[in-house]
Amino acid sequence: MTLADLKDDGDFKLVIADQKGKLKIYMGTNVIYNERLGFDKPTAITTFYDSTKKPSLPIIAVAHASTIYYY
Repeated sequence: MTLADLKDDGDFKLVIADQKGKLKIYMGTNVIYNERLGFDKPTAITTFYDSTKKPSLPIIAVAHASTIYYY
């Protein structure tokens, strides 16, 4: 799990790749995004920025076995 400012508005959301193979984004205690990943169990998740341009939008990287998927 990681925290990310997904819209560059200063409001960080909780981003989770769970063991059931789902990517979930929480705002407070509400799930605002829920999507099935293309694989079973992710091993790691992180967010990063690939440029310094505004708006600064993150890329979500999810690792599975020897592959990294970007969202």
